[in-house]
Amino acid sequence: MRGRSTPNGMAGVFAGHYRATVISRLLHLAAAPAFGIMAFLNAGDQSAMMICAGDGGSMLSGMPVMYLLMAIVHLGPWLDLLGGRSQPVTR
Repeated sequence: MRGRSTPNGMAGVFAGHYRATVISRLLHLAAAPAFGIMAFLNAGDQSAMMICAGDGGSMLSGMPVMYLLMAIVHLGPWLDLLGGRSQPVTR
């Protein structure tokens, strides 16, 4: 907060808000890759596929497909960032 005067104690509030904003944006960006990695790791796990698919169930109902769909749903923040719509966090 250089060059700006703030009432006593308000600088800490602004710093806390800045940290919370940064952490929030990082968590939004972490969701899609995390679910993508989980889908990749579960793709070869035949025992989990058998449990999730059940007797005669579709292979589209397994855990890898669920994780892949969750990764797609959470791509929004990445698309905003790549499209230039995300505003940078400034102090």
